[in-house]
Parts: sequence; C-alpha cells; structure tokens
Amino acid sequence: MEQLDYLLGYAGVFLWAFGICQVKATRDKKRWLLSGILCVGVVLITFLYPKNTILYWVRLLLIFLTFVFFVEERWKRKVILFLFSLGFIDIVATPIRTVMVIIEFIRKEDLNRTFGTVFETLCILGLICYIKKHDKIAEWLRELPTHYYFVGFLCSFMATGVSSCAELEMADKNFNERIIVGILMMVTVELLYIMCIGAAVIATFCKNYKEENLLKDDYLRLSKQHYKTLLKNTQEIRSLRHDMQSHVNAMSYFSKEKDWDKLQTYIEEVNENAQKVRPYTVNVNHGFINAILEDSLSKEPEIAFSCDGKIPADIQIDDYDLCTIFSNLIRNAIEACNRLPEDAKKWIHLDLYMLQDNLYIRMENPVMSEVNVQKLEGSTSKEDKKNHGFGIYNLKNAVEKYQGEVSFDCEDQKFIAEIVLWNV
Repeated sequence: MEQLDYLLGYAGVFLWAFGICQVKATRDKKRWLLSGILCVGVVLITFLYPKNTILYWVRLLLIFLTFVFFVEERWKRKVILFLFSLGFIDIVATPIRTVMVIIEFIRKEDLNRTFGTVFETLCILGLICYIKKHDKIAEWLRELPTHYYFVGFLCSFMATGVSSCAELEMADKNFNERIIVGILMMVTVELLYIMCIGAAVIATFCKNYKEENLLKDDYLRLSKQHYKTLLKNTQEIRSLRHDMQSHVNAMSYFSKEKDWDKLQTYIEEVNENAQKVRPYTVNVNHGFINAILEDSLSKEPEIAFSCDGKIPADIQIDDYDLCTIFSNLIRNAIEACNRLPEDAKKWIHLDLYMLQDNLYIRMENPVMSEVNVQKLEGSTSKEDKKNHGFGIYNLKNAVEKYQGEVSFDCEDQKFIAEIVLWNV
C-alpha cells in the first residue's frame, strides 16, 4: 500500500498541473512515447525499491522529466509549474493530514495513509470539476504569468520548511501539545496559501484595471482626434471650393495667352494643395472605426492596407468595445509587419461583413515565421512585459460581452484573426 500511496501522490501532481494550472499535453507522438517509458520506470522503481533513498531522488527526477516531455509549454514555465504543482498541492493535503492525526488521537489507532492520499486525489478532482464549470477561472489560471506561479512555489516552500521545523521542535512534546501545534500550523499554512492566491488575484485585477484605463484614454484621444480631423478637412474643402472659380479663371487666362509653362506650373500648385485635403483612406462606414484604423496606419506608410465590406454606422456595439477590438487587431498586425525583413512586402487586409444581425471580422497579415496560436494568449513581444501582454485577453473579454467567438490561425506565413459577434 505504501507504493500505491507514492503513485497517487505523483498522479496528484499531474492532476494539479493539468486541472488547476491548465497546462496542455504535447501532440508530439515521440514525446508521448518517451513520457510513457519514463512513467514505467517510475512505477518499477516505486514497487521494487520503495525505501531506497538514492532511488527516491532518481524517481523524483524521472517524474520531473516525464512532466517536462509531456507538457506543451516553454521550458522556464514547465519547470516552475512542476515545482508549483509539487508544493502547492499541500493546500489540499495539509488539512486532510491534520484531520487524520486528530482522528488517530481520538480513536487511539493509526489510520491507513493511503486513505488520506485517495481523499486528497478526490478533493483535487472535485476542484478540477469546479474549475471546468467556470470558464473565467480556467482562463485566468491558463493566462496567469509565470512569475505568479513562482511566487506560489516560494510560498509553498516556506510553508513546508516552517512545518518541518515545527515538527522537529515538537518531537519530544506530548501528543496533546503536538495536536494543538499541528492545528495552529495548518491554519497558518492555509492562510499563507490563501494570501498568495489573493495577491495573484489582486495583481491581475490591477493590471486589467490599468489596461482598461489606458484603453479609455485611447478611446477619448481617438474621439477628439477624429472630430478635429473632420473639422479640419471640412474647413479645407470649403476653402478650396471657395477659391475654385478663381483658379478656373486663372487657368483659362493662361490657356488663352498660350502661356503653357505657367499653366502647367499653376495646375501643379493647385493639385499639390488639393492633395493635402484628402478623405479618409479607410472607410468602413463607421466614423469611429475609421479613426482607430487611420490613427494606427498613418504612422506606418510603408504598410499597404486594404478592406472589403462595410458595417452599419448604428451597429449595437459600445464604442469602448469597438476600440478594444479594432485597436488590438490593427496594432498586433502592424507589429507583425514591422518584424518582417525590410525588403519584404508589408500588408494588412480586413474583411467586414454583416450576415443578418451578426458581424464577421477577419484580419490577415504576413508573419516572418509560423505563430504558435496555443501560446499566443497572454504573451507579448514588447520589452515592457509588465504592462503588456493583455491585448488579446482584453479583446476576448470584449467579444464575450456579445456572446461572440474569437479564433486565431497561421498558415502559409499568414496570420489570421477571425471574430464573430452575434445579434449586433
């Protein structure tokens, strides 16, 4: 039974990683095979040499390697998630062990330790089922930055160290004192774990709040700029129309005098001034979306932009959500274009269609290399990683407000983002 206790404990680590931390298994068949071989090695060592100290560490190393090969994550994140799962599982195990000690004291007999491990596994499975039913929690855990999990591992490491020291200090005390200290330690350790979880939740909320404020500032800036540009263009067009008859008379005079050089020069001057008064290069039939796209594209003249389709100007989507969706789409596309070689063709294509009351958005852009869309969410290529990486997260939240769907794909060195908003 001791061997089963060990194996259930190892299984609990994997359940915690896949069910709580929301890691994904690799699709590589070779890595699956290698992970299976390592698992067989762990099982054999556990049953054949359960009490060998050296082989205990070998067994732990094999478990770690199995995790590394089986999980589809970045190496740094794999290592930290393994350590976090190995240590933070005590948030479930510590209360169960303490209760078992109390029951042993009351019944005056030892309980089977495997029963406690089975109960731990069932509690973890129950927690996983709860997370599966709440997509927001699962998404939050999946997108939580790696350094938060590292802090969680440090908390679990400290909690284990404090518990071990307390057990050594109480070794020569009577059983009643050990029970009291054990309960106090359980409460202390659980509070430490809860504070760690609370800190992660608050930190994420603060980052999202900051990102939301930045988007609101962006929304106000774009609105002001949009109307200023409209006013300026209107004034320039009125000025041009006011002087148009004078320009026609002047060109007619040069034509009658057959002064072709002056006529040509004058036409060029009029044309140059007319070019300064230009309508929007982007027109999707929605002024605010035009302003968002124009604002980003005006800074990137080397990127060719094309658009098919229009949307109703009175579409039932909040301007703030439109800003979140389109600003993140166009910025990500521009960033991808800017990472291309200088001689590469840079372009962005946008499709907008209304199918009955549903809005379909599709944006394409070239990429330098294939993008792993599974790792896309929560990641950023910006140097200021602390304040970035939430763009796609915010985009998805905005889409979900309208029961919409978001998908990303990469094929033939083209990145494709597709969004469907229902009943808008």
